[in-house]
Amino acid sequence: MREHRILLIGAATSVALLVVFLVLQGTAASLLQVPSQWLWVALVPVVACLVAGGYIGKFKASGSGIEFEARVPPEVKGVAEVTPGAKAIAASAAAPWQSERKAEYDRTGGLFLVHVYKPSAQPGQKYDVFVYLVRHQVDSIHPVKIGLPEIRQVEYYFGPAWGNQVFTVVNTGSNVLGFRTHAYGTFLATARVTLTDTSKQPFILHRYLDCEMLDGQT
Repeated sequence: MREHRILLIGAATSVALLVVFLVLQGTAASLLQVPSQWLWVALVPVVACLVAGGYIGKFKASGSGIEFEARVPPEVKGVAEVTPGAKAIAASAAAPWQSERKAEYDRTGGLFLVHVYKPSAQPGQKYDVFVYLVRHQVDSIHPVKIGLPEIRQVEYYFGPAWGNQVFTVVNTGSNVLGFRTHAYGTFLATARVTLTDTSKQPFILHRYLDCEMLDGQT
């Protein structure tokens, strides 16, 4: 991929500059002595290539160092923003939304599918993705990933590109209930969650796996 080549070029240039500066720093000739702060210049090519390759949006120097801003796909920049703590609407108008939201929490027991991904080094694939089950935790940025004693197993179905196979992960109490795979495009992951309480029926979760943060053109 073009972005990967740009990043590799930047990394190679930074390494080359760092070697040159270190050689000059260690030489005995006073005319070739390079102040140590110039070693930071070696980072400029790789940072520039991170921007050019679309991995970060922009960066700026500040009193505390260098600040980076994540790249935002062009089509997302104009999307309206909503802020937590906004003025509440009438309870009667909010009730249907609250009811639907609570029903989904109740249906899944606060369990949901999430995913993370990165550019893939696998030939013919675009990204590596890890999809797994978590439990929502109120007032926390970290959902519960391991343990989940109420879960016996989770079955995953990724579609025809995976031979229409069903992949099963059994809960041992110390493992993340998910799978890592490679993909060349977006797809829908479907999971069936089976509980340890046999009186309760398994339920289905869906997660659409996109690569918007990797390629703003998709």
